[in-house]
Amino acid sequence: MKVWTNTEKGSDKVIAVDDQKLHKGNPKSENFNATLASVNKGNIPPGFLSIPFSYIKQIQWQEGKPYIQVFFGQDSEEYFRVKHDLKRREIFEYLKTTLPNSAYKLEKYTAWRSAKKAIIATIVISILFAIVLDTAVRLEQGTYYGAQLVIVLFFAGLGVRNVVLLFGAFITIGLIAIYRKVTNKPVIHLISRRWR
Repeated sequence: MKVWTNTEKGSDKVIAVDDQKLHKGNPKSENFNATLASVNKGNIPPGFLSIPFSYIKQIQWQEGKPYIQVFFGQDSEEYFRVKHDLKRREIFEYLKTTLPNSAYKLEKYTAWRSAKKAIIATIVISILFAIVLDTAVRLEQGTYYGAQLVIVLFFAGLGVRNVVLLFGAFITIGLIAIYRKVTNKPVIHLISRRWR
């Protein structure tokens, strides 16, 4: 039995690995020492979550995130929360060598993969902005005739100045999101089970 304890708020208090299962529990403070003694002897108390190795499909750890994500069963997942960076890495490294029939993979996202959703959203908002702005200008000039989507007419009715301010804010938020995602590209460590 390999056991880790965490005292940081937001972390799972006890994480343990034996030769067949991954366990976690959050005993009350007054029961912590007794619970830890029991776990160290190999006795997992009631109330602990235990995931058999045979159920685990994948274990994922994204650098910078305060948890290790475990995918198991049909579509289940569980977060093993560990705020302490070195301890989280140690737990993952231990699982990497312990989980039977598994393979390790490191994924480093490209700038495009990291920011793709934010880029697409910003492009869509920019196109909508161009359509709304054109409609707003023509409405103010009294030269607008024809059918248009209700949402376009709604925003265009706010006036050119308000349209520019509103969509300018949306586009700025999108550009900031793109910048953050490009400068903080995810690095993901994966342990995947090899099914025989």
